[in-house]
Amino acid sequence: MPLYTPAWYQKDSVIRLNEVMKNYQRYWGESVLWAEYDAMSSSKHGVYDEGPSRAWYPPVVLPVMFVDFRQDDPQDTDEGLYVLSTASICFQVTAAIDRFRISPLYTGAHFRDRFSYDNTVYRVTKYEKQGLVHGTYLTVSALGEQIKAEEVVNDSQQQDFFVQTMTW
Repeated sequence: MPLYTPAWYQKDSVIRLNEVMKNYQRYWGESVLWAEYDAMSSSKHGVYDEGPSRAWYPPVVLPVMFVDFRQDDPQDTDEGLYVLSTASICFQVTAAIDRFRISPLYTGAHFRDRFSYDNTVYRVTKYEKQGLVHGTYLTVSALGEQIKAEEVVNDSQQQDFFVQTMTW
C-alpha cells in the first residue's frame, strides 16, 4: 500500500530543506562569481567555438555550499608545463533563481557559462540538477575546467572577466 503524503506537507518539507541548506551555506559555504553566456548577443567561429564576439551577462555573486578544487599533474607542452585545474561546485536552485537570467533548471543553457573561484576562471563542462524531493530539484552541481588567460585572446569581455576576478 503506497504511503500518502499531503501536498501541504510536501511543500513545507521542501521549504524547510531549502532553509537548512541556506543556513549551511551562510556558515560553511563559499561564493563564486558566475557569468551566464549571452547567446543572443554572441557570434562565434563555426568550428573552433571562439570569438569574434562572444558575450556574457555581467557576473553575479553566487553563494555555493561546496567547492571541490583539483589540480591535475602538469602537462608538458612545447610552451612549457601547462597546469590545469578543475573545480566542482554545488549550489541551491533557489539561490540561482534569484540571480540567473536563464532558469538554473534549464541545463542546456549553462554549458557556455563561466565561473570564477580563488582568482581562477572556469568553463562549465558538466551541469546537473540534483536533489529531487517531491518533484522539486533542490541543488545544482557544476564542474568547471580552468581557462587560461591566453585562451580568450579573441573574447575581449572574457579578458575583462579575468581582470574582475583578480579584484573581486
